[in-house]
Amino acid sequence: MNNHHQARVTKLSLRDALLRVTRLAFTKSPCPIIPKALYKTVRIMPAPLGKTFVGFDKKYLVEALQRHVEERKKGSMEGTAAPSFDDLPLLLEGESELAVSLSDYRGKPLALFFGSYTSSAFRDGAGRIQSIYDAHKGDNINFLYIYPSEAHPTDGWKIESNEKEGISFRRPRTMEEKFHLAKTAKDAYNLTMPIAVDTLDDATDEAYGAMPVRCYVIDHDGIVKYQGKRGPFGFDIDAWEAAIQRALADR
Repeated sequence: MNNHHQARVTKLSLRDALLRVTRLAFTKSPCPIIPKALYKTVRIMPAPLGKTFVGFDKKYLVEALQRHVEERKKGSMEGTAAPSFDDLPLLLEGESELAVSLSDYRGKPLALFFGSYTSSAFRDGAGRIQSIYDAHKGDNINFLYIYPSEAHPTDGWKIESNEKEGISFRRPRTMEEKFHLAKTAKDAYNLTMPIAVDTLDDATDEAYGAMPVRCYVIDHDGIVKYQGKRGPFGFDIDAWEAAIQRALADR
């Protein structure tokens, strides 16, 4: 990324920064070509206060936006079989090596949560997520937090609010780095629910359309009963808790 492009997005709102990069894609070389549907998606996004870019990597931003458009095309997962995941490693203390698969949770509902440490929506909601787990961990429902791709890495979507909080992490190059990020999130908010770490290619994250933060409830037969809206704008912890309570009542 050259300094000219970086200077032009400094201090823009999230929506305006995304509009700027999509406009560049239509008019400037060598920016990649972006479908018109992508530009339309960005144009209707809200612009929350305090959410400003201080720099971005065009390729990373375009790929993330394209994933967002593809996920919108798919529509709701509710009422369909949950995307399978297999042998995701668990974040555990010590040297234990355990992994989980979706099939391990058959027989009980599963409250599933995705969120990366570089997402302010995750950080704002982590305490509430933990309190919901504390309230229901003894009930007839499983919980799992899958650590996904980074929302705002320093070599991707770099934002001002993270800089102010001293949160500065690049995209992980190894599983060890990704485990470190997951542990950082766990320790920062004293999270005690089981945590699995997605693969480096973010296969589970992409299958669920979960980045940067999203909640699900899957029933005992593996059917998605609740798919929360994609964060940060649609992240609704109250709706997730209500879906958990419905799943418990159905049992």
